[in-house]
Amino acid sequence: MAMEGPEYYPTLHIDPDGWKEDKFWSTTSFRSEIPLPYYSQSEYDIRNKPVVPFESAIRGGVFMARNCHSKNSRERVMLELQDLATERKTLQIDSVSTCVNNAHLPAGANDRNKTSIMDK
Repeated sequence: MAMEGPEYYPTLHIDPDGWKEDKFWSTTSFRSEIPLPYYSQSEYDIRNKPVVPFESAIRGGVFMARNCHSKNSRERVMLELQDLATERKTLQIDSVSTCVNNAHLPAGANDRNKTSIMDK
């Protein structure tokens, strides 16, 4: 299991005919027979958090990545989303990491701990 794709780890390449040999993949790719979300209830315990009313919620997203030269072009996608959000003025997308940075970390957040950032 890895959070990066087959561009970095060729053994994660999903063979579309693998099922013929009883080979099945469970990865974060939607091409997997068993897709895994990039989420862990034990790591990100959101069940015990107070509900945020829709009217007062921040309409936006946060991007966090340390590998600023990804092989899947996520930085380009992030820039396009930021441009679209700015153009439409409907949401805000912040990059609080070193890649495509356009915002500061929230006060008290640890840049080595994604959970502490999302808690802010």
